Amino acid sequence: MTRSTHTRHVFAAAATVALLVTGMHATGVATAQSGSSDAVHVVTGNDPDLSRSATVTVDNVTVTREVLGPNVAGPGGKITFRTTFAVSDGPARTITRYVDHPQGMTYVSDSAHVTYSEPGGTKVTESLTPVPGHIPTLTGPGSLAGMLVSDIEWPIPTGSTVIVDISYRWLDALNPSFEGYVGVRTGVTADISGLGTQQWPHMSVEASCVNACHPQMFPFAS
Repeated sequence: MTRSTHTRHVFAAAATVALLVTGMHATGVATAQSGSSDAVHVVTGNDPDLSRSATVTVDNVTVTREVLGPNVAGPGGKITFRTTFAVSDGPARTITRYVDHPQGMTYVSDSAHVTYSEPGGTKVTESLTPVPGHIPTLTGPGSLAGMLVSDIEWPIPTGSTVIVDISYRWLDALNPSFEGYVGVRTGVTADISGLGTQQWPHMSVEASCVNACHPQMFPFAS
């Protein structure tokens, strides 16, 4: 478990942003009326230079985080993350707390859900109601913002998984001069039976926003 400064802020001129967009398989491009001083280009697409998934392992639990769908969006655009906990051998585990660290985006209400297997093998999908909060860092002083799900018991039988899907949005910039490209790395914290609290707040799973985006310091719901 390492803490790093992977969060990336690159503020570029509009021409640079255009080049970034050109290099993506962009879809859903919308432009304000010509002549408007507030013209904003809303882009969703995929940047092949961004890492789409990352995997870490602790004891017999493998945790994979990935981006589902577009990994680039303009203000108001949605980014969806999936986190999969898998136990391939050894003792079964249970997740008793889950914290998602979005790093600069705001939570999309009613977007979170979890899928896991009951002891009899039946797959169950449940909607989640995460709440914004802070938790202590494990590597030193300070705290981490995130969307918390507590008072849970998500079983991970041997050979099975727990899958959490959650979505976030980029907000418009408060300062219109804040234009360019913002890239972030996201992560999770989880309490796992027999392993205690495990924390990976900055996994190498990247998402970005182009044009006038405002990075949130706290993941309020939208």
